[in-house]
Amino acid sequence: MNHSCNPSVIVDVQAMEVKANKDLVAGDELTFFYPSTEWKMASPFVCSCDSPQCLQVIAGAEHIPIGRLKKYHINQHIVEMITELLATNNPHIVLEHQHNQ
Repeated sequence: MNHSCNPSVIVDVQAMEVKANKDLVAGDELTFFYPSTEWKMASPFVCSCDSPQCLQVIAGAEHIPIGRLKKYHINQHIVEMITELLATNNPHIVLEHQHNQ
């Protein structure tokens, strides 16, 4: 599956499920939000999803403000990384994160 900042599906790694994030019809491209599963990407890339909320560069959840991440389903291992950073009082983390279901 390709990435999109306006994904058509949610990948839930804990449940091992892929769920529709919006109404889909036959032939729709299945895309998901890569930072929902990736903390730090080995190969960041310039996003070309053309979504109004496009993040431009996708490098993993580590590089996205928590306020933006809150708009997406984020997998539990990413939530745990954020919680760990908050616990260490990382100066780059300024907003509280709420896990979206």
